[in-house]
Amino acid sequence: MSSNYSTFLLEKNILYLSTEIDFNSTKSFISTILYLKNKNSNETINLYINGKGSSYYNLFSRYDQIISMHDIINSMKSKLSTLVLGIAFNEMCLISSYGSKDYRYALPSSLLYIDVFMNSIGSSQTSDIGIKKSELYKFNNLIVYEILID
Repeated sequence: MSSNYSTFLLEKNILYLSTEIDFNSTKSFISTILYLKNKNSNETINLYINGKGSSYYNLFSRYDQIISMHDIINSMKSKLSTLVLGIAFNEMCLISSYGSKDYRYALPSSLLYIDVFMNSIGSSQTSDIGIKKSELYKFNNLIVYEILID
């Protein structure tokens, strides 16, 4: 029965993202975006979001997933409409900002939240902490740029 819903949603250019962001969900998301992009590049793709992002704590691999999603969305000619239905924490909040200008929405009761990532550095050698801090600083600048662009 769920495949019938999935097929119907794809026919209407609708994606629903609610799973944790990991390698498999990223692969599925990107392949679906590529399918919809090639199906009809002039139609708006509607992305509905409700989720907490990722549950694993490996900071850099989870952002590899987000950056690859960001790159594929930026390569599209069609517009992307994003709508947050419930919660959008961390990576899901970033994905909600990928919608085209004037196509980013959230329901009034939605909650959008980006965590402070510096606490995920943990205990490491001083040189490792410096490298991780530099990478986090670059990624935080990317986040601010993406949210404020358009």
